[in-house]
Amino acid sequence: MMYINQVDLQVNPVDIVGMNNANYMIRMLSSLSSKYVQPGFEFKHEIVKPASYYQPSYMALKFCNGYERKYNIGISTMGNI
Repeated sequence: MMYINQVDLQVNPVDIVGMNNANYMIRMLSSLSSKYVQPGFEFKHEIVKPASYYQPSYMALKFCNGYERKYNIGISTMGNI
């Protein structure tokens, strides 16, 4: 988490794996020491109203060097991310 400036979670409530990964991120960020977080760090999360049952859950990360990455947290484990 030291090199991340922004985390944006968009979670489909029907996606069980996505909900578990989103809950993991919320728990981890709520207990993380401030020395591991960049100044100006932003965390956004929302439960989206899915257009379909199979709509994926996403986590978008923005890093210090300008790199941006969007992960489908419904099919990825946090260890792989």
